Amino acid sequence: VVIPLEKVEQINPVRSNKEAGGERYIQVTAMDGHDFWFMGFVSYDKALTHLLDTRSEFAAAAAAAASQQTPSS
Repeated sequence: VVIPLEKVEQINPVRSNKEAGGERYIQVTAMDGHDFWFMGFVSYDKALTHLLDTRSEFAAAAAAAASQQTPSS
């Protein structure tokens, strides 16, 4: 599954059981309302950290690009 970063609305870590060994998922919600559930990571914490960091960096870059655009005269 490939979801362009500009189409990602929300990223949610989900734990089905708070105890150690409980199932852990990552829910990604797209702008069009579709939900994607990812599970079975070798390193859940690393995957979640990288996904959240990438989304934050993308949002910051998009905001910086938008603030640098000047209206045409």
